[in-house]
Amino acid sequence: MKHFMQLTEESLKELFFLRATSVNTSEKEMLASSLGASIYCPLDSDNVIERLKKLEKYGATSIILDLEDGIDFQKLEFAEENLKKVLDYIEKLEQNNKNHPYFFVRPRSPYHLADLLKRLGHSMRFLTGAALPKFEGSTSNKQDKFQKFEASASGYNYLSVIKKFNQSLDSGHSIFWGMPIIESESIANVLFRLSELGALRELANKFHDVILCFRVGATDISAFYGIRRSKDFTIYQSQLLSNPLIDVVSVLSDSLNENSFYVSGAVWEHFSNKDRLFKPQLRASPFEKRESNKLRTKLLLDDMDGLIREVELDKINGFFGKTVIHPSHIALVNSLYVVPYEEYQDALDVLSRETGVGTSENHDKMNESAPHRNWAEKIMLRAQIYGVYNAGKIYIDCFELAQEVFND
Repeated sequence: MKHFMQLTEESLKELFFLRATSVNTSEKEMLASSLGASIYCPLDSDNVIERLKKLEKYGATSIILDLEDGIDFQKLEFAEENLKKVLDYIEKLEQNNKNHPYFFVRPRSPYHLADLLKRLGHSMRFLTGAALPKFEGSTSNKQDKFQKFEASASGYNYLSVIKKFNQSLDSGHSIFWGMPIIESESIANVLFRLSELGALRELANKFHDVILCFRVGATDISAFYGIRRSKDFTIYQSQLLSNPLIDVVSVLSDSLNENSFYVSGAVWEHFSNKDRLFKPQLRASPFEKRESNKLRTKLLLDDMDGLIREVELDKINGFFGKTVIHPSHIALVNSLYVVPYEEYQDALDVLSRETGVGTSENHDKMNESAPHRNWAEKIMLRAQIYGVYNAGKIYIDCFELAQEVFND
């Protein structure tokens, strides 16, 4: 898989100082950080393969095949038949050496995942892994919908199932990864949060070899309080939502811990704007310089100004990647992860010295070798996966060219 494969050669030359490289899926950190904008695809569609092809045309790099919240229980059998079709589709792509997005399945419970792996067998290896909803580290007395694994933590059961499946695969096969989604009441409620975070950290250490990264479920956490953020607010403007999610990053993405994980940002669930309570959040000047005011208008009408702001806040709060619900969000989110030319030069400067302090190429900031090294190494990984913009190019230019490709 490689980002921005939908762009033309001419567009790639225009945009990139360094282009995105192919992801080595055997390198866990590289794989985890390359997911970008992950989009859900409910499996109860009559034309699921055509939907997947459309998402690929939009530049989708990671797709979560949904058998959980998005599927009515009465349609589950039909959705599982569709999963078989998707597995056949992926197998044909691989037989023909075709690049394709990462595919994950989201089951309804640990037992449901175990049942799928048992019934569908080694054909499940064509998936990158499973997104694990309602993931908890602490022991729970709740019984799942399939009446199994009662009085035990859902997280432990999910990961035990995945570990057992990986042990059944031949040594040449890629790992079937677990991607826990943290969205439980025990994370939302501050009285239980610390013990739950400790339990999650313990599970992460125990099963680090099968956990790709973590995701957070803001929608479920919002439900505990009966709130929902509108298109005019980012998640960081609600402390009820942002505090528990940032605590997850603090505990699981700690680079001092031997087993540090990426945590993907919460879902952005808005598209198509009619009325606006607050003034737009997109400055006009970057668009005016590029004579792209029509694009700015489109971004505002599609509620993407809020998404842009939230992705930038995700990054500064330690998240990496984003869950989206609409295909039009994919290229925008991924374009925001391309490294600006100036940041790339700063990272090179930091990594070029063992000690001491330097100034940025633009002479507007300080580059310290020791405290900025971890940041610089992450920038270099991002540059490898998403590329580096040419000097003077930004996400607007990338998104505009991606839109042109889709509209052709």
